[in-house]
Amino acid sequence: MSLSLCFGHYHYQCLGTTTENFHKESKQAKANWKCPNCKSIEKKGDSTPVRQENPSTVVCSPSTLSGVSDSYMDELKLYIEAKLQETTATILAEVKQQIILENKSIHEDFEQLKVQHRDSRFPYSAKVGPTIQQAPFHRC
Repeated sequence: MSLSLCFGHYHYQCLGTTTENFHKESKQAKANWKCPNCKSIEKKGDSTPVRQENPSTVVCSPSTLSGVSDSYMDELKLYIEAKLQETTATILAEVKQQIILENKSIHEDFEQLKVQHRDSRFPYSAKVGPTIQQAPFHRC
């Protein structure tokens, strides 16, 4: 989450809330929301100076970060797997269609070669046509 007052970046869990709860809050409540660092800077009635930290750092314990990181990584893994399956299915469908077209073309070429081969072996059969092959055979 990026804060509007200090532009710090924090995990919802690190700030003691959840994504759902934060999104349920009104726009005014979200705009006035302060991170722990900004809250510590507010005047409390004394004159003690307050050192400001780098607002872009994330204030979390390592154990909290690993929990957020694990859930994020799980979501990312599921997303990548879904995209990979979708892409694989699309590519397989395209390859299958291409193979079908190539197979049809090869079959047509093969049939054409068979006709050419037959015509070269029996040059007169092409001129006379199939009637020679269909004529009944009579023995004398």
